[in-house]
Amino acid sequence: MRAEAVPIGRYSSPMAGMIAVISAVIAALVPKCPFCLAAYLSVFGVSVGAASTALPWLRPIAIALGAAALALIVLRRRARATWHQKGGQSSTQPMPRTCGSTGRD
Repeated sequence: MRAEAVPIGRYSSPMAGMIAVISAVIAALVPKCPFCLAAYLSVFGVSVGAASTALPWLRPIAIALGAAALALIVLRRRARATWHQKGGQSSTQPMPRTCGSTGRD
């Protein structure tokens, strides 16, 4: 089995690694169940009454963030498909370096 070559470019910078670590830490800290959410809110002094007043604002924000994430996924898929259709080369940029491919099976 042959390993796929991974293009080295704008996603392999130290900033990309930092963003990955930060997003993993945030995902670990975000409550994932209703009881955990209630516990987090109580730690910060937010009661049920105060949380219910923020609900009309939170739902549209959550929907907008979800739609934005879905749009980014679609755009990246289209860009990747276009890049592969051009034979891996962009018409305006040089072909990126690759790593992980030795040329052997």
